[in-house]
Amino acid sequence: MHEPAGPLVEVVTAYYFTTAAGPFRDRLYPDWGNIRFALEGEWSVEARNASGPEEPGGTLYGPTDRWSEVRCGGGRGAGLILTPAGWDRLVGTPAHLLANRRAPLGALLGPPGGTVAATLAAEAGPEWDRAGAALFDRLLAERLAHAPPANPRTLAVHRALAGRPDDVAAFGLAAGLSAASLREECTRAFGFNPKRLLRRERLAGTLRRIRAEPSPRPAALRDPTYADQPHFNREFRDFMGTTPRGYLAQPRPLMAEVARAWPGRPFPITAPAD
Repeated sequence: MHEPAGPLVEVVTAYYFTTAAGPFRDRLYPDWGNIRFALEGEWSVEARNASGPEEPGGTLYGPTDRWSEVRCGGGRGAGLILTPAGWDRLVGTPAHLLANRRAPLGALLGPPGGTVAATLAAEAGPEWDRAGAALFDRLLAERLAHAPPANPRTLAVHRALAGRPDDVAAFGLAAGLSAASLREECTRAFGFNPKRLLRRERLAGTLRRIRAEPSPRPAALRDPTYADQPHFNREFRDFMGTTPRGYLAQPRPLMAEVARAWPGRPFPITAPAD
């Protein structure tokens, strides 16, 4: 994992680079939009409305409110996670139209996706991830020079969401928006309605603790704002497709690697950069 350079943190939460010596599979968290490149080996995804092999020239994934599973027979992959403001500035398509879906990357980063993938794949040394991060920094800086500025409403909603407001009314108050404007902005830039985003953010706190704990116990991870354990179990199953105990029993190689490589950062990163 790498952080983007300087002002790019407003549009990207992280760059990620994966080298797999052999087959693996992992269940990914709900997240903001992603750009992914399958550089070597066979990569595929199982997700709601977005299952099948990865596109060779890069794939754009919309924001998700459900789990997805990535599978690889061994190889290399790279990508970046867009913030809602980054989605708004770089993609432009209303986020709800690609929520839980994917599309070919095309020329979203400037050069055609196949050209970007080939450049990343050519960096095969031990420092290929650093070279890849520098490439992403350059491409994004060039692309943003011609992109519209950040929407103040998008930034306000993101900051308000990170504060974990108690309900939709408090969410709108924190963002400085009416109920109708909040719903419009959440759907357009974040992909989901305000209530769904609040529920997703609450569960993200549990997922961050699971990622950080080597041997977490389900009961110890439950957010106290849930009414009881059955309520927590229902929410976990809704977003992750399994019970907390079932998820903890599964291998989590990617999440374990994130914890090792980025020990000081929460993941998933749903809050805006400081």
